[in-house]
Amino acid sequence: MKGSPPAPQLASDVQRSLAIFSGVENRYLEGWNRFAQVLQQAATVGQQSAIRLRNPTNSGVVVVFEKLSIHNQNAAAVQGHNFQIGPITTDYGTAAAPTLASLDARQTSNSILIITKTGAGASVNVGFSLATTMLPVSGNYDVILEDDQEVTLLPGWALQPISSNVNEILTVACMWRERPLEDSEKF
Repeated sequence: MKGSPPAPQLASDVQRSLAIFSGVENRYLEGWNRFAQVLQQAATVGQQSAIRLRNPTNSGVVVVFEKLSIHNQNAAAVQGHNFQIGPITTDYGTAAAPTLASLDARQTSNSILIITKTGAGASVNVGFSLATTMLPVSGNYDVILEDDQEVTLLPGWALQPISSNVNEILTVACMWRERPLEDSEKF
């Protein structure tokens, strides 16, 4: 090697680092905004109930679901559900009540997600099913049990819990975080 070394004092100029996650209180400092909401679609005679959580195509935001759970409030003994995910650009006709709860008082933005319900309209399948369940009366089911099961929702995609049977109440609790996509992540 000719000349002087490119980094004469290696430790002070170039060094290794290992980021260690230390808790959800630091998510805001990392650029994440966190939200939660319980959503419900009333039973509609002759129709499946569905709730669509859609990340708009031009949002420039990545959404990561940390918690998805479903509860059977129906009088029937067993209730089936699918959690579907896939690309879609349309919404249902009924907007969900705007009661999005921010999980960090330091954040000022609202969620980018567009949340709609089937209402009186027919449900439409989205992409593929990532989870299915059969719940007894008053039963709960958690889709996400650990960090590696978190679900990423990129722009132009939607997550949709949908009932397997017609005329059933659909109750879903979800928690998610959002941040702007970095230039290297945009496609």
